[in-house]
Amino acid sequence: MNPLPATLTEAYQAIHEADAHARAAEVALIVGIAKAAELYEVDDAAVMDAVEGFLEPGGDGTPSVGEFLAHEVGGILGISPDAALEKIGTVLDVRFRFPALWEAFLGGSLRWWQVAEVVNRPAISQLNAEAAARLDRKLAVALRLWSWQRIRRNLEAWIIAADPEVAREREARQRENRYVAVDAVKNGHCALYGLLDPRDAVDFDHALTEVAKTLPTELGDLRQRRAAAVGVLARRAGGQEMLPQATLIVHINADDPALDPDAESSGVVEVERWG
Repeated sequence: MNPLPATLTEAYQAIHEADAHARAAEVALIVGIAKAAELYEVDDAAVMDAVEGFLEPGGDGTPSVGEFLAHEVGGILGISPDAALEKIGTVLDVRFRFPALWEAFLGGSLRWWQVAEVVNRPAISQLNAEAAARLDRKLAVALRLWSWQRIRRNLEAWIIAADPEVAREREARQRENRYVAVDAVKNGHCALYGLLDPRDAVDFDHALTEVAKTLPTELGDLRQRRAAAVGVLARRAGGQEMLPQATLIVHINADDPALDPDAESSGVVEVERWG
């Protein structure tokens, strides 16, 4: 018998069945990890001899586990003990800190990657058990009424509401990390990135768009003109906005050893610090 679908209908059916099997296998895997964490026992003698200790891979409110459990699970799944411990921690977080997400996953309405995306956010992992419970109650209501996409859009606000004091502490720490950096030249371009005050970022974004609208369309679409607007703003800040365009002519000595095809030099010109 040919195992491959012979018709489009059979192909759709095969996809449906494979997806159902994948979801069932995913639930079985996560439940198995949760049960292993529950049943795994640490030998008291081994603890006394400092052979095996207890670890707390999950957040506040989750139980500790024997450190060798990660080696056992990692061996079964073919992953490192550290990766296994991270997976165990995520399972414990969902099961004990976010029961609404746990039930949604077991019921098939959410995939594990969706659940893990939520609980593994640094802002959520920092919540204490009480704050996590408040967030979980919010999620429990939202899961019945909203799409997952809408929940994700509102999640950041709910995290702040779950523990405003911790949110203020996170904001204060981030304030110390603000920066703007310009990367070296790669493929004739530089990457610009950073971490800004929200008002500064919004004002900068608005300024880029407004300047881009004044640039000729020959420079490209709005996205490309916004990139060009960075240079316009930079030159205005340096008082160069009215300077005329100049053509740079570089004279190269034909006898320069760097032009010798047999020489060891690459023939590539580099600008110090920029590439």
